[in-house]
Amino acid sequence: MKKIMMTLAAIAVAATMNAQVYVGGTVGFKSVSHDGESASAFTIAPELGYNLDENLAVGIALGYSSTDMTIDAAGNVAKLAKSVNTFSINPYVRYTFVKFDKVNFFADGFVSYASRGNSDRKVNTFGLGVQPGVAVNLNDNVSFVAKLGQIGYSSSKGDEDGAKAINTIDFSLSSLAALNFGLYFNF
Repeated sequence: MKKIMMTLAAIAVAATMNAQVYVGGTVGFKSVSHDGESASAFTIAPELGYNLDENLAVGIALGYSSTDMTIDAAGNVAKLAKSVNTFSINPYVRYTFVKFDKVNFFADGFVSYASRGNSDRKVNTFGLGVQPGVAVNLNDNVSFVAKLGQIGYSSSKGDEDGAKAINTIDFSLSSLAALNFGLYFNF
């Protein structure tokens, strides 16, 4: 048994020495004040990935967000009576299609699941799509990453009896609200 454990440990060490593993993610905070009312939103999304070769990687992003505000289509902000929490899991395949010295342009093909709600109501969302992005390699170990929008499909449904699904086709590549930034550490 000891020999088997030592062999497995040696294989794991050898694999990680040659592996191109990266960790990183995004963090966000938003606060809005109007007429004496204030509302806020917080997001954290750590990410772990593995480069299969110089153009192809697989990864997973886990997310958590909490907000006590809602914004309608006209941009009006309203404070919610109860905070809404969201947990998400997003596995993806990343293809880097253009490389210029320290700048890489990529697209993430993803599948996603999110559970959003509070004690009153929960909504589950499944989705798939493509998200374009750019990575700026600051050095061999640190990359700054930006992703803008997505092209995809999602289906959301409340967990109450008789709920009907809301299906969405999303083509949001121009909205600054769909822009997010992250920092990756490459090992």
